[in-house]
Amino acid sequence: MSKAKLKKHFDTLTRDQVVEVVLDLYDARKEAKEYLEFYLSPDSEGLMEKARLKIRGYFTARTGRPLRRPKFGKCAKVIADYASLSPDSRCVAELMIYYTELGVDFLKGMRRGREQHYTSVKTAFARAVKFIASQGMLPEYAPRLRAIIDDTDRRGWGLADLLLDIYDSAIQ
Repeated sequence: MSKAKLKKHFDTLTRDQVVEVVLDLYDARKEAKEYLEFYLSPDSEGLMEKARLKIRGYFTARTGRPLRRPKFGKCAKVIADYASLSPDSRCVAELMIYYTELGVDFLKGMRRGREQHYTSVKTAFARAVKFIASQGMLPEYAPRLRAIIDDTDRRGWGLADLLLDIYDSAIQ
């Protein structure tokens, strides 16, 4: 159903009926509940901290030990879900960089990572750089982005060179 069709239908409803639909949606979908709660009392920082904990949980076991196979895809979904709420762009950038830093830390702890792990870190870095550049925050985040590049040096698969290319193309 299109937004126009939905709007047309809502125009035929009374205020009480619209409220009832919204409350039913609130009860029916977790995503709708999160969105409405954020809409009513936006707390970008608090929600970012919850997202950071989720992401960290996809890299470490409850005991604090690193997982053998982190869940990179689930981390990306946490970030996408967080960003869909339209929080402060700095919080989104922080979350993206945090995820990339955890990925790099994971790779540092391995003798030889799998190609998909390197690809996931490269993709996360590219998305972070693209988002940060699009928001005009590159000068603010340049030191952390450079630290990520420096941290990947000698990790294999030419990751540092790939990240440097991504960074350099964003600053030009």
